Amino acid sequence: MAKKDIYCLKTLSGAEEYVRLKGDVSKIKPYVVLSEFQYLDKSPVKMEISEDGGLEFPDLIYHEGIMFASDMFKRFLDSQKIDYLFWKQADIVSEKFGKHEKYWIMVPPRIDCLDVERSSFEKNWDWDNGLLPQLEAETIVIDPARIGKFQIFKILGINDNNIYVTKELCEQLEAQNFEGVFLINLKEENYADKQNFID
Repeated sequence: MAKKDIYCLKTLSGAEEYVRLKGDVSKIKPYVVLSEFQYLDKSPVKMEISEDGGLEFPDLIYHEGIMFASDMFKRFLDSQKIDYLFWKQADIVSEKFGKHEKYWIMVPPRIDCLDVERSSFEKNWDWDNGLLPQLEAETIVIDPARIGKFQIFKILGINDNNIYVTKELCEQLEAQNFEGVFLINLKEENYADKQNFID
């Protein structure tokens, strides 16, 4: 089988010119991070703009482990017939600056695409949440045969909150010139001293 490039979807939302968010997401964060759609509803959430950021709105904002996508970013993915994401509306507002933008919490599915035998892990014991350890991946190897139809996804079974996209979707996203969005080939980049690649 031919090798496939996989890319990690990243955002520059930490740049000083972009808005930063504030608001309590603690009730939904565990379900968003783990892609447990069954515990999420469609009711909108309200987020405020923090005063320690800028006033420009990028197409992706990463806040407290949650990826917020602009309405334009969502509409593009919808136009590509990507119908397996969970979306929850987020209204980003600032009365002080007179801002109100519609964003969407983007929750890709977690899929079982990890080549466990060729990946390496470190066990992270969380004694407050039972005796089962979380698996911290040191080296990630993705099995392309197990990606199936998914063009955007997270990895099931490990403590990794990255969002991954196929080369095809990566090229389509880059052609749109979205603001504050970039993609990194897993063959070329390490995350927090972890090797991530597809083979």
